[in-house]
Formats: sequence, C-alpha cells, structure tokens
Amino acid sequence: MSEFPEVLTAREAATALRVSHSHMLKMLRDGAIPSTKVGKTYRIPRKVIDEMLDVSAHTAGSASAYTRSSVSGE
Repeated sequence: MSEFPEVLTAREAATALRVSHSHMLKMLRDGAIPSTKVGKTYRIPRKVIDEMLDVSAHTAGSASAYTRSSVSGE
C-alpha cells in the first residue's frame, strides 16, 4: 500500500480494501474501523488498513470477508 498516504480518506480506504465507498462509510459509522472525523469527512490511518489486510490474508483470504465479520460482530 505504499502508493497511499499515511492518512487515507474513506474513498482511498475503500479502494485499498476493495469494498464500496458506501460499505466503507457504514463500517466507519459503526466503529468497525478506527478513524478520526475532520469536519464531515473521515480520516483513517494507513496502518489500520495495512493491519486489516494482513489479518485477512492470514484468516479469510480477502479484506471484504474480514470487514463483514467485523461489522456484523461475528
């Protein structure tokens, strides 16, 4: 993910995790992904996304499977 800055927008994070922008916003609103809100926009540390990708590669094999289980509380 070196092509991304240290702090990502919701759209950049969605691209990195290969999920839709609306799904990313839902995860952010639900608190499934740690973030900071600046005005009306979210900022996500790149290390959080990197960690999610590392975990998902070792468990489910895809970032979207990891994020679904995080949001649903499984």
